[in-house]
Amino acid sequence: MTNERAEILVAFLKEDDDRASKIFELAATVSVEAAAEEANKYGYDFSGEEIESLMDQLAAVSAAGANGELDADALENVSGGLVITTAVVGYWVVCAGAGALAALANWKRR
Repeated sequence: MTNERAEILVAFLKEDDDRASKIFELAATVSVEAAAEEANKYGYDFSGEEIESLMDQLAAVSAAGANGELDADALENVSGGLVITTAVVGYWVVCAGAGALAALANWKRR
């Protein structure tokens, strides 16, 4: 996922915490394709791969812990080897609601 697409996806998720939680939950428990279909009901064209990349990036940010640094293993596990965007980090640190946090916990257990 490009930085531009990541920023668009994060902006979309920031618009509505409940919607973001639903999309994260679908990704974690059903499929990334189901999550993309839900997101696309709002006029977007996100792919399952983009949702998966975002979830992987959020999991890596979450795993970084308090110091905010990713170790080499976490960097390798980020989908597509992309650098985690500032938009993703900002969303996770500032905006992610309880539902998104719970869905990410399910994602990490996959």
